[in-house]
Amino acid sequence: ETTVQDQKNKHTKKGMSRMLIQSDILSTHRFTTYHHHLLAEEKSPTTITKYLRDLQKFLTYTAGRPITKELVITYKEELKQQYATASINSMLVAVNSILAYMGAYECRVRLIKQQRQSFCDKKKELTREEYFNLVETAQKRGNMQLALILQTICATGIRVSELQYI
Repeated sequence: ETTVQDQKNKHTKKGMSRMLIQSDILSTHRFTTYHHHLLAEEKSPTTITKYLRDLQKFLTYTAGRPITKELVITYKEELKQQYATASINSMLVAVNSILAYMGAYECRVRLIKQQRQSFCDKKKELTREEYFNLVETAQKRGNMQLALILQTICATGIRVSELQYI
């Protein structure tokens, strides 16, 4: 059996959750505790710096408005006008992370789907002539190792990081 006070507390928490998200997230204390949370999750210093920078950008966007799912979706749409998909997704990961940390799971948004390219853009591929020029230049300079490396990479399609296994 729940008491009247329990019901009141439950109602207050549920009814004010969106308003509390805004005031909580803006507080220096909340940023500090979130920073400690990221450290406890063993995030790298650069990741933590990026998350906090991205969150500051989001907070500037909110301009004191209550943080709702709709606001986060609008923010996502605004980002689409300015940034590449990978950048947008990294910013949204930071926003989703603090929303989850605060228990505001309902305000999180999906990342933008991005197809991975298995091969580089045709514009970045070496032409046959460029390949021969590179190999010939390496040979003329007496760098046979480089000439052989170029030939190996181009003949097999291996990654540079895989050269150590040959």
